[in-house]
Amino acid sequence: MCEDDQDIAHLLQLILRQAGFDSDVAYNAQEAEEKLAQRHYNALVLDLMLPDRDGVSFIQELRQRPQTATLSIVVVSAVADERRAHPRGCGLGGGLD
Repeated sequence: MCEDDQDIAHLLQLILRQAGFDSDVAYNAQEAEEKLAQRHYNALVLDLMLPDRDGVSFIQELRQRPQTATLSIVVVSAVADERRAHPRGCGLGGGLD
């Protein structure tokens, strides 16, 4: 998961663990990119409000790379609700448009 708030990251890890999932935490997009390059992940839980990069542009970049083009991405962010309410969505496809 990529979440800059340590408390929220810890809570999400607990929820995922209780559901039977292992997870690693990256606290910014740079760290997430490094982890994604080091091993295969089935999904990415992503906060859109990152300290070093806009989450939407980060998703768009991941979609352009062969190794992450089909990676499942779950957005966990207060911003997602605002973007969903916008008539044009956020331009990512997958239900947010």
